[in-house]
Amino acid sequence: MAIRLEKGQRINLEKNNGSKLTQFCVGCNWGGIKKMDFLNLATQYRM
Repeated sequence: MAIRLEKGQRINLEKNNGSKLTQFCVGCNWGGIKKMDFLNLATQYRM
């Protein structure tokens, strides 16, 4: 499951069934996403 947050937003990590949260993964990307064409060449950046 992916969650996209903006600056200042918060999320609740409590589980619905009352069990403890044992693992989670965080990924960060400050750069643009490269869009590739059919030759795998970067054609543009999406922000």
